Amino acid sequence: MKRLNFIFFITLLLCACTSTAKNIKTGVKPENVITKSKMVLQHPSFDSIYNYAVGMTNLFGRNFKEAEKFLLKALEDDPDSVYLNYKMAMFYLHFQNISKAVKYCERTLLIKPDFEKAHELLANIYAATNNISGAISEYEFLLNKKRNNPVLLLKYGIFLLRGERFEKAKEIFKKLAANDKYKVMAYYYLGKTYSKIKLFKEAIGYYKKAVNLKPDFEQAYYEMALVYQLDGNDDEAYKTYLKVLKINPDNILAREKIVRFFVKKNDLKGALKHLQKLKELEGDNININIKLALVYIELGKYEKAIDILKRFSEFPKAQYYTITAYLKMKDVKSALKILKQINKASNYYFDSAVIVINYLIDIEKYDKALETYLDVIGNLKNKSVRVYTFGLFLFDKAGKYNKGISFINEALKKFPHVAPFYFYRGVFYDKTGNSEKVIESMKKAIEVNPQSADALNYLGYTYAEKKINLDEAEKLIKKALKISPDSASITDSLGWVYFQQGKYDKALDFLKKAYKLDQGEQAEIIYHIGMTYLKLKNKKLAVRFLKEAEAKANKKKLKDKIKKALEEAQ
Repeated sequence: MKRLNFIFFITLLLCACTSTAKNIKTGVKPENVITKSKMVLQHPSFDSIYNYAVGMTNLFGRNFKEAEKFLLKALEDDPDSVYLNYKMAMFYLHFQNISKAVKYCERTLLIKPDFEKAHELLANIYAATNNISGAISEYEFLLNKKRNNPVLLLKYGIFLLRGERFEKAKEIFKKLAANDKYKVMAYYYLGKTYSKIKLFKEAIGYYKKAVNLKPDFEQAYYEMALVYQLDGNDDEAYKTYLKVLKINPDNILAREKIVRFFVKKNDLKGALKHLQKLKELEGDNININIKLALVYIELGKYEKAIDILKRFSEFPKAQYYTITAYLKMKDVKSALKILKQINKASNYYFDSAVIVINYLIDIEKYDKALETYLDVIGNLKNKSVRVYTFGLFLFDKAGKYNKGISFINEALKKFPHVAPFYFYRGVFYDKTGNSEKVIESMKKAIEVNPQSADALNYLGYTYAEKKINLDEAEKLIKKALKISPDSASITDSLGWVYFQQGKYDKALDFLKKAYKLDQGEQAEIIYHIGMTYLKLKNKKLAVRFLKEAEAKANKKKLKDKIKKALEEAQ
């Protein structure tokens, strides 16, 4: 009964198939066969025709699962049907099942290798899936059949360009430029090709040819402006972006580029004008609003910036810039409040903490900076080397050396091969007066990184200060100096080793060099020069340098040393 319902449709299909088979035998081209008969079945079975009919009926009725089932049944009955394999490829492509679309396209071409429709379909699939080499191959096949087809030439050239086969792409586009109908697109893509190989003058020349033929060619103007920028010609880029906006005032990309141009020129009011237009175009786009807020921050309109950013208060990026605005207003309390609201898993959380902590450092609130830092890292599940390293400076500035040592030991459990951790632990031990641990930590830092100039110098200088292992100290500091030859501190250390060895003339040479490198900034270097002159019995110069050191010294221990030396010199 079911089959009787299709008797009329099946009769038509049988007639069509008979015609198709006849056409294939007489050599009619495949596309003509499809156009006339809509099927390419040489000897279709009744079951195949029936299943195809049911499949197509379900397809028209949008019952896609049933359509697929019956079309596949039709293909089972006639697996060598060019048309049915091609039809299945189109069916699967329609539903974005690319792998199956390719499979049936390839099966079609195995049966009939020169079937152009299947090659075109496969080329389109490759194009859609960014299979550039596959698309190029298919277009080359098709162009062998239709050598001067402008549509195929254009597509072929585009994929040559995408595949970075620039010389061949140029050849194709220049050939296409001879066709008046396609001249504009040929010039446009020649511009893109020359831009890719950084021949900017030639690229601009072809873009100009394109816009001369088509004055409203918005994309050509836009890409010409990009080339001007790449070539460092910002003024021409700006003028060309304005042409884009004259053609299309709603071109968001061109307007964003102009905003950057104004910001680069520090014309924030100009930037603001275009950002407000962008906001009209994109509404509450968070990125546009953040850019707008940043311009207000630069203009010193912090409250206006905060009002904009508050509308996106659930976004960590907006919270980050809200904190920036509050800190510009010197409102640390509000900044800390926003910091507590940021999602702890966000990348902006630690970065936001850093700007707050750096602000506290700038106003010399070291204890509060350290407290904030410890609170922040307590909320971090995964602490990186960067996170731990940032804290070292804070423990030092806050004078929390014992806590700093414990903190570094915790970091070393997770990162045992980070030389700076051993180095700073040695520095903190030095601040607590534990010279034995200083030496142990610096040796470990050197073991982990033999090229650590800081650790080599620190260990050598520690030996010099304690008047022990002076030959070893000299070797360590000389190695450090090879790594950092222009370091005033390391040069001073070597001079001090020679001082402790009693080689005062040699010491003075290095200490004076350190003074010159440092431009007379460090009180300790100046003190060393004064002490050396004292040993050389030149009390006049000794007093001069010791008094200069005294004026610049800010640490009690060094001040006491200078005072004692001055008493001896005078």
